[in-house]
Amino acid sequence: MQHPKHIRITVFPNSDDSYVKQEEVDASYNVYVQSAASDGRANKEAVQLMRRYLGIDKQIRIVSGHRSKQKIIAIAD
Repeated sequence: MQHPKHIRITVFPNSDDSYVKQEEVDASYNVYVQSAASDGRANKEAVQLMRRYLGIDKQIRIVSGHRSKQKIIAIAD
């Protein structure tokens, strides 16, 4: 399965459950995480959740939006 190199996500920390929902309109993802948005915990959980959701072993990293709800992640080649 082919994945784009950059993906736009919106992270919602302090959620009751952790899950990913793909938006049909713009192909972005809403990522709901249980972790708080402090010390990078929500970002780390969001990256791990996206890796599992996409079913890939490749490295994923946040390339923009480290301190924002809206982020862009990059998937290593």
